[in-house]
Amino acid sequence: MSRHAAPSPAAPAAPLPDPSPSDSPAYLDDLPPAAFPVFRSKRFGPADLGPVRVEVILRADGREHPCALQDVSTSGAGFEWPADLRVTRGARLSDLSVVCENQEVYRGDARVHTLRELAGRVIAGVSFLDAPMNMDDVRQLREVREQRSFQQAAIHLEDQPWYCDDPRSHDFEALVGELRLFLVEAEARFDDLERHLPWHVLHGEKATPARQLLIEQLQRGFVPAFVEHSRRIDAALRATAPGQRDRLRAYSRGMLHEYFMRAPLMHRALTKPLGYPGDYVVMRYLYLEPFEGSSLLAKAIHLGGVSTPACDAVRARKDLIRQAICDTARTRAAQGLRTRVLSIAAGPAQETFEAIARAPDLAPWLDVLLFDQDQDALENVDLRLAPVRAAHPDLRVQLRKDTIRRILDDPSFLEAFGPTDLVFSCGLFDYLRFHTGVRLIRHLLRLLAPGGRLFVGNLVPEQPTRWIFDLHLDWFLEYRSREELLSMGEVAAPEEHPFLVEEASGLNPFVCLQRSE
Repeated sequence: MSRHAAPSPAAPAAPLPDPSPSDSPAYLDDLPPAAFPVFRSKRFGPADLGPVRVEVILRADGREHPCALQDVSTSGAGFEWPADLRVTRGARLSDLSVVCENQEVYRGDARVHTLRELAGRVIAGVSFLDAPMNMDDVRQLREVREQRSFQQAAIHLEDQPWYCDDPRSHDFEALVGELRLFLVEAEARFDDLERHLPWHVLHGEKATPARQLLIEQLQRGFVPAFVEHSRRIDAALRATAPGQRDRLRAYSRGMLHEYFMRAPLMHRALTKPLGYPGDYVVMRYLYLEPFEGSSLLAKAIHLGGVSTPACDAVRARKDLIRQAICDTARTRAAQGLRTRVLSIAAGPAQETFEAIARAPDLAPWLDVLLFDQDQDALENVDLRLAPVRAAHPDLRVQLRKDTIRRILDDPSFLEAFGPTDLVFSCGLFDYLRFHTGVRLIRHLLRLLAPGGRLFVGNLVPEQPTRWIFDLHLDWFLEYRSREELLSMGEVAAPEEHPFLVEEASGLNPFVCLQRSE
């Protein structure tokens, strides 16, 4: 036979034997029958389904019979059998439904497997014949049903904390929405620019020409738009109904807060790490650090906040007091006299540093007492004073830490400083009630030398970006009209003939009292 001959046909395969227990592996023969229990789907009772409403609809005698559920699983259900219908085990039920929250999760035939009595009721156990029921549908219905906040948001808009149906609020809401869109667009553009700039231009310690140009561009574009829109939002808020303020606060925070909190100025004012909003760090932002933040957008919003009218007023009142220090010291120095200056709630004492820097010839004629309750603020001032003292050895600056309560209870402890030629308080009275302010003015007047002057400042209610303070920073002040501020001085010391002094912004006037000669 040729070695390349075709192979012989294969013999037909032998038939497989029928499986039998003897064919099982030996190790299975040693296991008891209970080792392989019949698999049963997990049953869910009403308690397992939580708020989900489930019922069985039985169709018989041309009618629908809603039946209370006992339990349900992928393969069947138990339910209360209608009292007016007869039933036997093994009966086939045509067109049975399981309904969850008005949604059919099974519809088809079923067979009755068990009948039992429970508390006088007949409970029928049936198996589904057409297909298994998907219990995932039931569980997902339960998840949605249990999310009450989702239901309320979807169904009851008026229950939301930010919802306001007062037509007087629509302008405010529209303007807040426009400002958010403005910031969204600014973020996209600034992020693109930031990707093309070296890190040190934005965040380095050394100022660069590129950074200065960037700031100037922001001051010509972003900042005026931010400030002007803030003014319009403030005006719109003042036109709303007072009872809607909480809802509008929630709306404004929902739209803008995430952007505002990127600005170090606003974040510090809101979080109040030293216990109050206008601490020395916030003041330093306004005076010395207008371009701070972790991104270009954060820096832009910080610069926008620093440029709002209220912050302009803080700088303007500082300038007024700085000039008062210089004028008083120059007049007295011409007479060969030193000038004693007392700052109440001194903070970073910027007006004092600027007075010395602008008129260094007056430094030898100055005795200054900086009074504040904040240890951190005074330590920061002391650190900054070191080179100033070295440059002007005849300058005398003392720091005193104590509370305003101490002055109210015992003003005599400050008399050791000596009769004072100029006493001023720029921001403290924004936090004092009227009668407390009157009392403090009286005590401070006692510290004045004959001819000495006391300046007390206060923001006016028309401060046009107050909405940011109230709604986003929880920075609540005792705003006073000029009439109220003047009245405070008149009640405290009518004989001193109080009068008003205006700073450049027109938002932070001072009441001035001069001690009789």
